[in-house]
Amino acid sequence: MNNLLRNFVEGFKRSFTYQEKDFPAGVKAVFQAIFFLSTILVTLWLAPYVDQKFNENERKLVFYSSIINELNSDTKNLLGNLSVLTKSDIRPTKKEDIYIDTRKIITKLHWRSVEFAIIFSGTEISDEIRRYQKSLEDLEEDLNGDGKSGKYNVDRRRFENFAYASASLLKALAVDADVIKEPINK
Repeated sequence: MNNLLRNFVEGFKRSFTYQEKDFPAGVKAVFQAIFFLSTILVTLWLAPYVDQKFNENERKLVFYSSIINELNSDTKNLLGNLSVLTKSDIRPTKKEDIYIDTRKIITKLHWRSVEFAIIFSGTEISDEIRRYQKSLEDLEEDLNGDGKSGKYNVDRRRFENFAYASASLLKALAVDADVIKEPINK
């Protein structure tokens, strides 16, 4: 749109400079006034559109940035807690506290994935959300095992699947927000 307007203005200027000697001073002033008036009108007509698009993009970027940052932070906390829970040299009372914190994070991530499923229903991201939800459910299933004995076993494959699904979802969100330009499936 900007190039079109620039080409129009340059062409308009050339047409007047080429024929400048043929116009009396009064006619030239009238054409200049018409040119400036039309420029003002085009600017007034385009400015709200450009402003609206800019504001939409800014709101979209703020929204995506917040959900990406929250998801990334909670995922890192969950993976850190899972790493600690599977160690054998941690006091049982500390493990219980970490287990409770881990359950809170999983609940939060479940709810966030439900929100994502609603918000991004019917988009390319919905497949990534389903994979993420499935991997989160698998992790939760492992944690529901034998928590009373203080032994928390998380299958390494499920741990890795969750980490991969999280990274894929974060990447899909970043692509949808135009933060990165890579296709989702690469």
